[in-house]
Amino acid sequence: MDARSLKEITSRLSLLYVEDDHNLRKETAKLFGHLFDKVVTVENGQMALDIIKVTPFDLIITDINMPVMDGVTLTRHIRELSPDQTVIITSAHDESHFLMELIELGIDKFILKPLDMQKLIAALSHVCSNIMNEKLVEHYKKEIEASNFQLKNSNDELEILVKVLDTKIKQLSNRDDANQTSSADEEEKAPLAKTNDPVTANNEGLYLFKEMLSPTDLAELKALETDIASEAVLIKLQDVVEAHSVTHIGIMFSRYFEVLSCYPFFDELSSQISTLAEVLQEESDVFVEHSNDILILLDSFLYVLKKWRKALFEEGIKDPQIYNTSMINDIHTIIIILQKDESLVHNPEFF
Repeated sequence: MDARSLKEITSRLSLLYVEDDHNLRKETAKLFGHLFDKVVTVENGQMALDIIKVTPFDLIITDINMPVMDGVTLTRHIRELSPDQTVIITSAHDESHFLMELIELGIDKFILKPLDMQKLIAALSHVCSNIMNEKLVEHYKKEIEASNFQLKNSNDELEILVKVLDTKIKQLSNRDDANQTSSADEEEKAPLAKTNDPVTANNEGLYLFKEMLSPTDLAELKALETDIASEAVLIKLQDVVEAHSVTHIGIMFSRYFEVLSCYPFFDELSSQISTLAEVLQEESDVFVEHSNDILILLDSFLYVLKKWRKALFEEGIKDPQIYNTSMINDIHTIIIILQKDESLVHNPEFF
């Protein structure tokens, strides 16, 4: 491997070079400076040890015979601090008696002085290739762990959401069946029309509020539902949930309340949505802390809210209040979490 090929590997690595000979240290450091991303030089083992305790290096190259602390003692301390640290020893011919001890300490290469350029490049090529391979393995390992963690979280969230929605559908189905039975009984006792309802049932016994809301208001409710759901998806995609995104959802719910509050028949639901909007804006930081749980509940609420709007304003429905309990329960649960009432967060009666 030539110097250019070597640089492709070493240019992403850091080096600590320990050498007491000033001229040799200066000249060799120039070479290392062209190869490595970061080079730090010191003149004895003690200075090197002080730096290592604070700053990690990918590679340490040290001489043996130095004042204050020699290279062998430095290597012992390095092994105590970081057993896997890569170390290359440079040594004069008359210091070869240290070789056995250095082998026992697990040094990676032993290079004799005076330094031969080709042998130095060969040694660096071998050692630095191993360092980069280990870095790549560690990088891919972390990526796999992160991917597995995200996949597990996504699967867990999806499983919870499916359970929540499945429970909601069963609740709504049971409620609808019960309502049809009670409606059939009431047909024998009294007319379908209710004294204070803004509209009466049609011939099929279905209430349809299409004519009650203005087309502009109905279109705005639909658009707000889409915008809120889109903002919730964006929050899920954020690595770090931003409080202003939560505040934005609160503002959109406030607008939803303003539109719905113009129609007294929906006072109960609009009032609950207004409370949710206020708490979202006031407790956006708490939302960030419990975003996974709240987003699941928010998905459930938006699912039923859309079903409620379609039934009331597009399809017709037996009981105009049939969805209120489900939606209000979701709102209450979200508010409980935001207000940190931990004793009620997992209360099954809200699901």
